Amino acid sequence: SSSSLIANTSRQASGVDDKLAKKYFVAPPNASPADLADFMCRICRELGIEIPDTNVEARAKCGSALLATRKEANLTNINESNNYISGEVVDIFAALCLLAKERAEQAGMSAESFVRDAAQRAEAVRMRVREAEREMIAQAARQASLLASKEVVPRLDEHQSIEGFLSKLNQQQRRVVTAGKGPLLVVAGAGTGKTTTLVSRVVYLIRFRHVRPENILLLTFTRKASAQMLSRVNRLLPPSLQGRERRIQGGTFHAYCAAILHQYAQAIGIRAAFTTLDDADQTQVMKDAKEAYLSEIGVYGKERKRKREGKQFFSDKALVGFISRAADVPTISFEQHVKEGSGFHDIMNEFGFNETELLNHVKAIRRKYEEIKQLYNYQDYSDLQVNVLRLFAENPDIARQVAKD
Repeated sequence: SSSSLIANTSRQASGVDDKLAKKYFVAPPNASPADLADFMCRICRELGIEIPDTNVEARAKCGSALLATRKEANLTNINESNNYISGEVVDIFAALCLLAKERAEQAGMSAESFVRDAAQRAEAVRMRVREAEREMIAQAARQASLLASKEVVPRLDEHQSIEGFLSKLNQQQRRVVTAGKGPLLVVAGAGTGKTTTLVSRVVYLIRFRHVRPENILLLTFTRKASAQMLSRVNRLLPPSLQGRERRIQGGTFHAYCAAILHQYAQAIGIRAAFTTLDDADQTQVMKDAKEAYLSEIGVYGKERKRKREGKQFFSDKALVGFISRAADVPTISFEQHVKEGSGFHDIMNEFGFNETELLNHVKAIRRKYEEIKQLYNYQDYSDLQVNVLRLFAENPDIARQVAKD
């Protein structure tokens, strides 16, 4: 049936500013009941509210939650509510609270507080993503301007031989560029021409081994480095092959892993609509975890006092570093990474902990951090890489499909 929607914020959503409430708790104008269910599904996934993975089941669950909030419409509640459907009023905020009730109880929160906090967190992440995208665009423009101001590197001659192409490389670089099939690990220090070697390898595969560009995966740690390498590949290709570098699959390790997980996350029990935490987001989540745990054990007040005196518990960034290094170097235990951290023994003395107690407290903060991530469906940068490796190890068929694609 058709519906007439009144775009007013529910009074139950107080504590959230009007602009934010309208984004998450007020449906688009003239939405049908089916549209409302779809809107609810999208908001649930943005806010980390658990709903079924399949669209049919998710829409059914969201629709049931909406129907559970319906009341007979009258002039007063039409003006105060979010949505008016066939003589009845439904409240999106109240429906979200119903869906979030179980997750909220696990977090020790009321459903209303959980939904409000989730909306505020989602908006904070969204704003950081927008800022990062603006900075990336500005940085790309600056880089393009810089490249344009420099001398253009001569393109590879159409008829240049392999020997002529390789003559500009030293012996070790040539071995890497011309290596055959199979894995190859190259260890190289600063100033040894790593980027030149990688770029030459790509050009060699396309120009002389006739490898399809879309079958090449070129990953780096930053978007800037990736853009620079693809630009250099383009400048080294002959005129007949210009533009082919745009078909190369490239980017950062983290972005590539995130794309794979969004597609196949359900195979390892992760909800596909997760939010990736950047460094700032990850530090904030760790801050929340640390403060929550230290408050539970009655140390938070003492920690704040020590911080004013220039002495404190492990910083949020230090705690994030322990987790990241444990993921990057799994051969060394998490406890060992903590013990080797700066100020370990000073913190023991300041807070009166022995070694075992301090390690247990840090591990408890880590568990709290993981609980928050699971609660709001977050993945940090280390999670992306670790979980993709786990996905491939546990699902060889998916690994083969990704390799084929």
